[in-house]
Amino acid sequence: MAMNGGQDGAQIAISGCYAGPIFNTLAGLGLSLVVSAWAVHPEPFVIPVTPALFEILGFMIGGLLWALVMLPRKDMKLDRVVGIGLLAIYLLFLSLRLSQSLGWCRPFAVASATFAPLLVATLWNSKRGGMGTKEGQTVYLYAGLVGLVLGIVALHTTKKGSPPQKVLFPWLAGGFLMSVLWTYIIAEELVGLLVSLGYIFGISPAILGLTVLAWGNSIGDLIANVAMAMNGGQDGAQIAISGCYAGPIFNTLAGLGLSLVVSAWAVHPEPFVIPVTPALFEILGFMIGGLLWALVMLPRKDMKLDRVVGIGLLAIYLLFLSLRLSQSLGLVQV
Repeated sequence: MAMNGGQDGAQIAISGCYAGPIFNTLAGLGLSLVVSAWAVHPEPFVIPVTPALFEILGFMIGGLLWALVMLPRKDMKLDRVVGIGLLAIYLLFLSLRLSQSLGWCRPFAVASATFAPLLVATLWNSKRGGMGTKEGQTVYLYAGLVGLVLGIVALHTTKKGSPPQKVLFPWLAGGFLMSVLWTYIIAEELVGLLVSLGYIFGISPAILGLTVLAWGNSIGDLIANVAMAMNGGQDGAQIAISGCYAGPIFNTLAGLGLSLVVSAWAVHPEPFVIPVTPALFEILGFMIGGLLWALVMLPRKDMKLDRVVGIGLLAIYLLFLSLRLSQSLGLVQV
C-alpha cells in the first residue's frame, strides 16, 4: 500500500499501522480486563508480576517516541533512517524475548533457506514485469545460486536434534523477512480491494485506515485475547496481555519500519513524502497515553487489575476514535 498507493496509500498504511495497535492495546486489552475483572468481582484480578510486560511496554513506547521525534525533524519526509530505526528496535526486542524453540526440523530449515531467495526473485520479477524476460531469468539464476549457498551453510551449521544455539541473528532476520514477504503477498490484494471499495463508495482513506483496516487487522486478536483472559487463568491472562502489546510492537516497529525502508528505497535519492497532517501526531499521542496509563496503573495496583484499568483504556480509545471520525467527517476542524 505504501509503495503502490501514492499519498493516499501511504496515509492508509501509516494510519493502519498505528490505528490497529491503538484498537488492540486500548479497546482489546481494555475489554479483556473489564470482562476478566467482572468475572472475579469483588476480588481483584491478579496477573503474575514479571519483567516481560514492562519490557514490552518499554520497547513499544521507544518505537513510538522514535517516530514522534524523527517525523518533525525530517518535516514528514521519511527516508530509510526512520524505517531502519523501527526495524532495529523490533529486532532488539525480538532477540531479547527469544526463547528456545520447540519442534525443530532440520530438513525444513535447510529447504527454507534454499528456496527463500527464489520466492524473493519471483516477487521482484512480478513487480518489475520481467517474469519471462532475459533480465528476469538472470534474477532467477542469481537467486538460485544464493539459495544454494544458504542451503549448504544451513546444512553444515545446524544439528538434527536441536535448533541453533549460537549466531541466531541470521535465522531471526531471515525468518522475519520471509514472514513479512508472505504477509505482503496475501495482504496486497486485500488492501487493493479495500481501496477500491473506498473509491466506489466515496469513503475517505483516513476513515478506512481507522476503522475497516484497523479492526480487520485486530479483530482476530481481540477475540482470542478476550477468550484467553476469561478462560485461561493467570497464565491465560498473561498470554492475552502479552499478545495485546507484542502484536502492535511488530506492527508499528517491524511493519511500518520495513514499509518505510522499501518505500524510501524505491524513490532514492529523493525523500519519500507523506501528507503533513495533525492526524499522525494525534494517533501517536493517544497511543502513548494508553501505554502510559497501563504503565502507571499496573505498579500502583500491585498488578491487581480491576475494571478501572480496562475502562480507562476503553475511554482513551473511544475518545481517539470519536475525535478522528469527527475530523474526517468535517464536524471538528483542527
